[in-house]
Amino acid sequence: MLSSTSEQVIRQVQGMRVALLPVVSLHSARCIGYEAVLVDGSDDTHSMQGLQPLFVQAAAAGVLSDVTAEVFRLALHAFVQCPRWEEHLLFVSMDVRVLGYSDRLARQLGVLMEAYGVDRGRVVLALEAHGPVRVCDEAMEGLNALRAVAGRVAISHFGTGSSGLLLLFLANPDYIQLDRFFITGGLSSSRRRIFLGHMVNLSHLLGVRVMAQGVETEQEYLACREAGLDLVQGPLFGGESDPCCRPDMEQVLSRARDINARDRRRAETDQDLVQARITRIPPIPEDAQLADVLERFRLDSTHTFFPVVSCDGEPLGLVREQTLKNYVYAPYGKELLSNKGYARQLRDFLWPCPVADIRTSAEKILEIFSADEDSEGIIITADGCYAGFLSARSLLRLLNEKNLAVARDQNPLTRLPGNTMINAYMARVMEDSQSSWCIVYFDFDGFKPFNDTYGFRQGDRAIVLFANLLVRDLRRDDVFIGHIGGDDFVAGFRNISPEMVLERVRDLTACFRRDVESFYDPDARRNGYIVASDRNGTRQYFPLLSASAAVVHIPQGAGGRCCDHLAETMARLKSEAKAAPDRIVVACLGEPVRRASAPPATMPEPVFPE
Repeated sequence: MLSSTSEQVIRQVQGMRVALLPVVSLHSARCIGYEAVLVDGSDDTHSMQGLQPLFVQAAAAGVLSDVTAEVFRLALHAFVQCPRWEEHLLFVSMDVRVLGYSDRLARQLGVLMEAYGVDRGRVVLALEAHGPVRVCDEAMEGLNALRAVAGRVAISHFGTGSSGLLLLFLANPDYIQLDRFFITGGLSSSRRRIFLGHMVNLSHLLGVRVMAQGVETEQEYLACREAGLDLVQGPLFGGESDPCCRPDMEQVLSRARDINARDRRRAETDQDLVQARITRIPPIPEDAQLADVLERFRLDSTHTFFPVVSCDGEPLGLVREQTLKNYVYAPYGKELLSNKGYARQLRDFLWPCPVADIRTSAEKILEIFSADEDSEGIIITADGCYAGFLSARSLLRLLNEKNLAVARDQNPLTRLPGNTMINAYMARVMEDSQSSWCIVYFDFDGFKPFNDTYGFRQGDRAIVLFANLLVRDLRRDDVFIGHIGGDDFVAGFRNISPEMVLERVRDLTACFRRDVESFYDPDARRNGYIVASDRNGTRQYFPLLSASAAVVHIPQGAGGRCCDHLAETMARLKSEAKAAPDRIVVACLGEPVRRASAPPATMPEPVFPE
């Protein structure tokens, strides 16, 4: 018999309702499901996390299983009233402490899912660990019991509290839901970008899909796309959806499609190259009988493994012939696997396999594949669904094809992107009004007399020196570097303040001026100049080699202009930069030119003889 406290806790939950938050695919802008959030019937501001004391109460009263089951019932009740709910997923959060009551809860969830007609695989149990996680075999067995009923598991608020790497390692989830902390501000912090990038790479290596929680702005949405996340949820796509208050889903998804269309940075991918190299190995559904799997291997001797997919076509891993052979060659092993009463299912024989979206760059696919030395290859997905398999040999061919294509446009001297890639980059810059940009045009001062005096070999050495400095000092934070030709270079910075860009450019040009002195003879270094012929053949004094820079700032929202306007601005600034004290000028696109403020002490100009 329940105590008064237990009854009070259960009644409190029964007086609440569930709001359904749309979960949107970052790749296709399609709603793939809903996240159930428990809300106080009288105060919509209290979310599942805000009501954590209730679950503490329930655990203390010994009714955590009953309270969790009631939350699950409320979520199912709201879910089945959504249009075409059979095609969507339902994410339901639960406290990790409920694993101690897994047998009872598994029976309760099974009854509820059968009552509402929700199939296994449509529900994702999202574990929340706000306190220490007690690591034991019983807890993991409890999780497996719940997975057998619901089908899928997620880790909620990953990266905070106890929802970290330990739980990722032990729970073997299908999804992780990143805490909002890691996407706040659209990843303006490079430190956040590093953490997020490694978490996404690790998850995809393990075959886990990554979802961002609490996305509020387009900037955060685009940051999630750039970092390679799979799914998002948050206020950007409507606050809640339930039978009483449901947003227009077409309007929600239309907004996501518009953002994707404006994000031109994703337009240039290796999708065509990847598509041409993947092999469409027919997958096996996760509910297939083990006897059917054995028969599949017998009939198809060309493959030693098959991808296994969920009811929605999402890859779950590989089933390998080698794994099943241990049973087939054992006494009565084949009969045991063919026995429908055998407790083990196909999911128990899955082998993890790295996963990458078809829009992922070839270099990133190689990085994911290389991190798992036991991998047969990598599963390729399109919008989260199985699209094919990329073997190690196909991946090498893919990279070779891309390297050949890139090499055709690279500058042969510096190996930096040439004019074709520079023009494509500039076109994306001018089309992107969601980001701020700084484009820097570099040009040598006094290169012709240096080349005429010391020869083309030394001239090439000076060009290579500058290219190496560009790569060493600037190629970070998504900076683009290109070689226009000769002694002309360009660099592009996205979402980096003009002040920081100016500081880096100033340091770079000063370093080049110091280092290039070693290319001169001792007399020239001592004098600070050389004597050479100008373009008219007149002998003149020329200072030692240096580099000038024209910085063009394109503020957020200023895109949409043609590339010719940017090219004209940079050409005009080029001559003004050569006349500036520190050879640097700055201009905002469409505004007057200004010289770099407060230039540091530079090397003294040479005093030429009369």
